Amino acid sequence: LWGFGNGAVDVMMNVEGAAIEKQSDRTILPLFHAFFSFGTVIGAGLGVVAIAIGMNVVIHLSIMAVLIVVIAFVSIANVPAREGNLDAAADAPKLSLRERLHITLSAWREPRTYALGIILLGMAFAEGGANDWLALGIVEGHGADKALGAAGLAVFSVSMTAVRVFGGPL
Repeated sequence: LWGFGNGAVDVMMNVEGAAIEKQSDRTILPLFHAFFSFGTVIGAGLGVVAIAIGMNVVIHLSIMAVLIVVIAFVSIANVPAREGNLDAAADAPKLSLRERLHITLSAWREPRTYALGIILLGMAFAEGGANDWLALGIVEGHGADKALGAAGLAVFSVSMTAVRVFGGPL
């Protein structure tokens, strides 16, 4: 459920970010990703605190699940409406399924699609692997304290956040 939720949010975040970026004519998508990483920093920090006070993992995850649901509802209620989107105009002619499929698949005829895909795959493995295994690797692979494992993830996440904050201007 955690992975499904994360994947769904990631797709929605990128679609909305791309539409807002197009509407504002500015590079802001890296900043959206920075706030995603900032959430990971906060989560890792809360993990350090939970470990330090000896909180049971079931209680910790239950509290986090409730907190995430509350924040989601508050956030959804406060997302401002925007005029720009990437949808076809209402008066645009309706394309057949074959025509829409042809347009959709046209990206696969572009060599840059494959180059970007390979780069993104590598980065997804790196970030996903670190998010999933870094804390465990520090604790079990190096015999460190669990709080230090969570702190290691926090350091990684802070680094990701910093690069994403400055990614747009760079």
